[in-house]
Amino acid sequence: MLMNKTTPYPRVCAHRGLPVLHPENSLASFGAAVAAGTQEIEFDLRPWEGGLIICHDPPREGTRYPAFEEVLAAFGNRVIMNIHIKPPGSGRDYDRAVFQSIVDAIDRYGCRESVYFTGAAAVMEAALALAPGIERCCQAGNKDGTIVANALKYRAQKLQFFVPHINPEMIDEARGHAIRCNVFFADDPDDARELFRMGADTVLTNNCVEILQALRMKSNL
Repeated sequence: MLMNKTTPYPRVCAHRGLPVLHPENSLASFGAAVAAGTQEIEFDLRPWEGGLIICHDPPREGTRYPAFEEVLAAFGNRVIMNIHIKPPGSGRDYDRAVFQSIVDAIDRYGCRESVYFTGAAAVMEAALALAPGIERCCQAGNKDGTIVANALKYRAQKLQFFVPHINPEMIDEARGHAIRCNVFFADDPDDARELFRMGADTVLTNNCVEILQALRMKSNL
């Protein structure tokens, strides 16, 4: 069992699984990433037609998407899940009933200790109000330099920087507040090694096989 609060850092997070081998956000893609040994997988979660689906872009009628519960059933507690909850729209509160259904699904599979929520301000607000015991990863302000301030505002345990909107001083500031630092993203091993050198706790990647190798070589940096 991989638990979010106790699995050692630094980590590799497989962004939408292993899309260099299988379609992104698919069960096959997640399975390949887990088989490769990644500590985390990341996926995009949306409400759709009364359920919860894994899909990055707005869903299309007639297309089959993996259900959230399928992912929980297949990989719950086998890997840490970075659940990127897609917001409902700019300037709107996140639907509290929808968010509660996400939490209820996690609880049905006993996965609270191996998941965390990532999202913008509306998602952070809903997560803090409805599931304060599940860790939050703040994306609000990831392009304008206010991400650390927003992480503190929403009492987030993690934040997710975006390359190139990152520097060592920003990581140091976050770490000074005991906030863990995800970085999106690095597909090249040299880029990943540089992010780990800077102090990144978790690097997101579309190429987890090679980036895992870079992490295993970190002791030689």
